[in-house]
Amino acid sequence: MKIMIIDDDLYMADVVARFLKRNSFETVIYSVMSDGLRRIMEERVDGIIVDLHMPGMNAIEAVPIIREINPDAFVGIVTSDSSAEARYSAIKGGADFFLEKPNEILHILDAIEAYQCKRAI
Repeated sequence: MKIMIIDDDLYMADVVARFLKRNSFETVIYSVMSDGLRRIMEERVDGIIVDLHMPGMNAIEAVPIIREINPDAFVGIVTSDSSAEARYSAIKGGADFFLEKPNEILHILDAIEAYQCKRAI
């Protein structure tokens, strides 16, 4: 399974990528939203993990575009914004899951598995 990570915090993106790679996922990282969106059009990915707050375009704005380009991929939002409003906006905006950085990142495999189970039903 190939997962794209779009996060302007390259340290955190690398932490997530390493964790996923240790669990047999292929990953690719982009630090600019427009670069990630452009690559989604050019290469197949099974999932996209996006930082909520990005320069230029935030994840809430990007989710509908991602869904249009690749409707079969899951979209997870990660953020250091722990507000209930951020979580609500992400899920209402179409994200398949929402995780807070850094504490909930360890639950990313559970979130991906839950998405896959939901899709299988």
